[in-house]
Amino acid sequence: MIGSQAFVALQRSDGTLEAYTSPIDTYGTTLVKGDLSFPVHDVSAQNINGQVIIFARFELPMNGSNVVNHVWQGPLQDDDTPGSHGMSGDNLRSFGTLNFHSGKTVAISSHNVKLNSRSKIKIAHGIINAVSWGMMMPLGVVLARLRYLPLQEYPALWFNLHIYCQSIAYFLGIAGGGLGFYLGRQSSSSVKQHTCHRYIGGALLVLATLQVLAHRLRPSKEHKHRVYWNIYHWCSGYGTIIMGILNCFKGFQMMEVGIWKSAYIAFLASLAFVAAVLEVSRCYLNVNKGTATPEGVSANGIEDKA
Repeated sequence: MIGSQAFVALQRSDGTLEAYTSPIDTYGTTLVKGDLSFPVHDVSAQNINGQVIIFARFELPMNGSNVVNHVWQGPLQDDDTPGSHGMSGDNLRSFGTLNFHSGKTVAISSHNVKLNSRSKIKIAHGIINAVSWGMMMPLGVVLARLRYLPLQEYPALWFNLHIYCQSIAYFLGIAGGGLGFYLGRQSSSSVKQHTCHRYIGGALLVLATLQVLAHRLRPSKEHKHRVYWNIYHWCSGYGTIIMGILNCFKGFQMMEVGIWKSAYIAFLASLAFVAAVLEVSRCYLNVNKGTATPEGVSANGIEDKA
């Protein structure tokens, strides 16, 4: 983190173990050698039974404080250059306090620590995108299957629910995607580690935007090219759903939030069950009423709303 005063131990490619200090003043730091904000002497390191221990002597601040906050990370490096550590799980829990007077260390419980602005943005990014891409988009598809039910009094109900649900999901997804790109610009290490998550998010925004534009250019039901529009709408729509769900699981993996992942799986299972019930209802109605397809739906099952 910016402002940290780092002690670094690096295993060189020739087998030597080097220890030095490095002040961190940017998120994209490569931990180059440099003087810290306080005097440090005799920095060295040893590899003992596979564990690297850093030794150093340094002078305490003149304000009389004997307690400092400290964090630790590693090992991760690319050849002779220190690598970027992860941004989730144990990487975010590796911190505590060190009392130089008593020599005791105290681990800090993560729930007693106030979230910084970046952590709040990350949480908001995850919640917004999980709700929009991961929940509302699939829900919109299931709502569209209400067209198979005999709702003569409300013939456009399924269409309006489908459009409103996915429109809200789209605009929420725009907001969540913007937060994601902001987080990426603020931390180069995050971008390098989560490239797949970032690319899927970008593809989602592009594909969903094309869906919105295609809706504005939708030909009439009698137009000869309407069937091609239906096929495009179906393919791009389900492509968006699949990528949205995949990226949600990528996010859960990055943040290591197992309980939310389990809850999301339960939501998807419930949604799949509802979709299956609606499909069975459609087949039952078709068999008993002798109707091939409901009004406004093409023979291939693709929505054909005017």
